[in-house]
Amino acid sequence: MKENVDKIPVSIIHYNKEDPLTTTGGVQSFAKGLNQIFQSVKFMTPNNLDVKYILNNQMPVICDNQMVSDIPNDIPVIGFQHGVGAVKYEVTRSSGHRRLKRAQEKASKRPNTIWVACADWIASKFEKIYGNKTNYVIYHHINTDLFDGNLENENSRLILHDARTVHKGSNLLPVIEKAFPDWEFQPLNCKPEDVPNRMRIAELIADGSLGEIRHVDITNVGSSWRDPASRPKGDWWSLAEKGGGRLGANGSHQVDLLRWWLGEVEWLSGAATVMVPDRIGRDSGEPWKATADDVSYFTAQMESGAVAQVFMSGVASHDMGNETRIFGSEGTLTLHNRDERLFFARAGRDFEEITVADPNMALAEVNQGIWNVSVVALMQELCNAITEGRALQRGATFADGLANQLVLDAVKISEQERRWVRPSDLIDAG
Repeated sequence: MKENVDKIPVSIIHYNKEDPLTTTGGVQSFAKGLNQIFQSVKFMTPNNLDVKYILNNQMPVICDNQMVSDIPNDIPVIGFQHGVGAVKYEVTRSSGHRRLKRAQEKASKRPNTIWVACADWIASKFEKIYGNKTNYVIYHHINTDLFDGNLENENSRLILHDARTVHKGSNLLPVIEKAFPDWEFQPLNCKPEDVPNRMRIAELIADGSLGEIRHVDITNVGSSWRDPASRPKGDWWSLAEKGGGRLGANGSHQVDLLRWWLGEVEWLSGAATVMVPDRIGRDSGEPWKATADDVSYFTAQMESGAVAQVFMSGVASHDMGNETRIFGSEGTLTLHNRDERLFFARAGRDFEEITVADPNMALAEVNQGIWNVSVVALMQELCNAITEGRALQRGATFADGLANQLVLDAVKISEQERRWVRPSDLIDAG
């Protein structure tokens, strides 16, 4: 912003959780912008909020949208919508984003408030989720025609980015990369737990990039159980009485993904089948019976209205790995689990790779593959929470575990009784 811009002859209060004079990042840069725009700016935090001062001086207040409820209703407030708590919570399931969601829900009902959003998709989401209509959208426009990338030093052709560049709903980074193919793009401060492809999928669904999600197809096809002599005698994976089976071992993860992305399962029909019951001990050569499913599948009607199909097998002749495809009214996503490559196509356009590299893949002594690497971020978060003396910011809850198990139980009941089952009914049934 130019320094010679004529300032608006108005004095305002900038109310924030943190003092911009003692913090960095977005809070500080926003505060600097306000100082360049308005005649004078007084900063207040919850620790020094002076309502009497605001009233006596007839000063409007600018603050983050979730904080407008702190200000009495008779004081005019400009609520800045920088991010949608409900969307963030659907993506992360963190307690912090759950609190943000609740605060925004409360704030949306405040009168005497002018709402300003930093992007069109944020404005539309606020109206759809919270019911408050945005008055103004103020966004940054990037005109690549005015910038050809020519620099005296060729080594300076470098663009640093962080996870937010990709995950804010604008898909900005792929656009910039396409506009400047000769430039080098390097991640900056990418938290390992912030960038996996499944979180990328969750955010693209939540921000409306795919439009209305209509159906999802997940397949997990392996060959490790194909040979009757491939498992040791009494292997728990193949014994229902010990909790084994493809449905529980693999299906639990697929159910968790579906609930994360699309909400709860309303109805389902499925089966968990033992295709190769007659087994031979891999080491002993003794015959034994497998009682746990080696093939399982179900079709689900999600609460979002989408239809989901999940198919899992451990007895195929070839290991095909995991394949996830999500079909929306405005776009399609495909995730190839074997090499963790994510592709996205808008309606009427070709697929483009939007894979988000997981930094944990490069760690020494970590076995490759999503099933191994994904655990690392969870352990990092757990260790950090313990050492910092705080609650977990991300992770599944007991309620998530229960909801997932109800879906798995519903699949087995569906097979036994040859009918559609509503998982939530199983709680009432005991």
